[in-house]
Amino acid sequence: MPSRRRTKVLIVDDSSIIREVVRCVLEEEDYEVIGLESPIGFTRALVLEKPDLVLMDVSMPALTGDKLVEITARSGLHHCPIVLFSDRPDLELARLAEECGASGYIRKTQETSLLGLKLRRFLPSRTATPIPA
Repeated sequence: MPSRRRTKVLIVDDSSIIREVVRCVLEEEDYEVIGLESPIGFTRALVLEKPDLVLMDVSMPALTGDKLVEITARSGLHHCPIVLFSDRPDLELARLAEECGASGYIRKTQETSLLGLKLRRFLPSRTATPIPA
């Protein structure tokens, strides 16, 4: 029986602590996690890795996450949900997500155990392709 491909998540966050916590939590739930510490190299990682979902920090130096989402949406390089990831207030994140074209947002909280569950809301369901008889 062929093994199922793990869901691949690309996290772009300038905090090494956040990247590592997210990696640990999601790998425990059988996600494959790729981390980037800055927007530099994001386009390359998006094309090469073809993630199923991008978790994008909003507050990064040089280029904010919401601006990077706007640029990515216009480029048409790889289409997957891009979710803003921040500790900013819900109303602000909802507004930013709508304005930049993100699929939504997830707040950085102490409830890291719920991260995988929150991500699943943004992932397309993977249904098995029927095998002809």
